[in-house]
Amino acid sequence: MKLPIVTFFLLFSFQYISAKKIVDFSKEESALISAYQKISRNNSEAQNLQFTSDFITLFDSILTNPETFEYPFANLPFANVIAPDNSFRIYSWFLLHESGTYENFGFMQLNPEGKRKYSVFRLEDARENMRTPHAVVCSPNKWYGACYYAIVPVKKDGETLYTLLGWNPNTLFTQQKVIDVVRFKNNIPEFGFPILEMRGKGTQRRVIFEYSAKSTMMLKFEPKKRMIVFDHLAPSAPQYEDIYEYYGPDGSIDGYKYKKNRWRFQNVVDARNPRSGFKEYVPQFLQSLLFKERDIAR
Repeated sequence: MKLPIVTFFLLFSFQYISAKKIVDFSKEESALISAYQKISRNNSEAQNLQFTSDFITLFDSILTNPETFEYPFANLPFANVIAPDNSFRIYSWFLLHESGTYENFGFMQLNPEGKRKYSVFRLEDARENMRTPHAVVCSPNKWYGACYYAIVPVKKDGETLYTLLGWNPNTLFTQQKVIDVVRFKNNIPEFGFPILEMRGKGTQRRVIFEYSAKSTMMLKFEPKKRMIVFDHLAPSAPQYEDIYEYYGPDGSIDGYKYKKNRWRFQNVVDARNPRSGFKEYVPQFLQSLLFKERDIAR
C-alpha cells in the first residue's frame, strides 16, 4: 500500500524530530553555577574581578559548542532569555563594585540552525563612557549593559528588529529600566536602532528610566494590546526634580504602540491591571540577588 505524499512527509518529519535529542550539558551547567557562586560580597574587589574573569572564560568555552543553544541552562542564577523566533538568546548578569556601582556582563548566542552563521558575542558594559546613551549605536564590546527579561520582534521595511526590555541595578541609590532595539547587520548585533519615539519629537536609540533603588517600576510587553506599558516616573517632591534617587511611579501608566515602523509614545494608556506583580517584569532571582547585595553593602 502506497502512502500519500503528505502522509509520508508528516511521518518522516515526526521521525526526524523524535530522533533529534538535546545534548545534556548538565555537568557544564553545574560547573558554571559553582564558578559563578565564587563571586561574593565577602570577597575583595580583586578577588571578584578574578572570579568574574574565570567565569567568563569558562562560559565562553562552553558556548563554543553550537549544541548548547538547545540546552535550557534553566538553573543558571541570572537572566537567560530566548527570542520568540528562536533566532538568538542572551545571558546577562551583574557585579557590584566596591565603588557602589554595578557592572553588567553578558553573552549573545546565535542559533546554529537559523539563517545566520552560529556565533557567540561577549557583551561588555561601556555605560560609564557614554555621555549621550540615548543616542549611541552600541556594539557587543561597547554595550549599554542591562539584564534582559523580554524580547519583542517587530518588522521595519521587511527587516526584523528586536526590542529588548531590561533592568540595570546601576548604583546603590538608583536603578534603571531600559528599552533597547537590536538589529543584525552582516550577522553582527547592533544595539540602538532609532525606532523609539520621543513623545512626538523625533526618535531615540534607547529609552532609559532611572529611579530610586527602593522603588519598583513596571516595564513589560502586553501581547494582547501589542504595547509596551510602563509606570510613569516622578520625583517624590518638586525640589527633587532630576535627582533620580527620589523618583518612583506616580500611579499613571504610559506606553509605546508599534505603528508605521516605530514605537509611538502613548500618554496615560488604558491598561487594565498592568501592575500584576513585581516578579512579572523582573525575574525573581534577580530581585533577591539585588536586594541582598544592597542590604549587605549598606
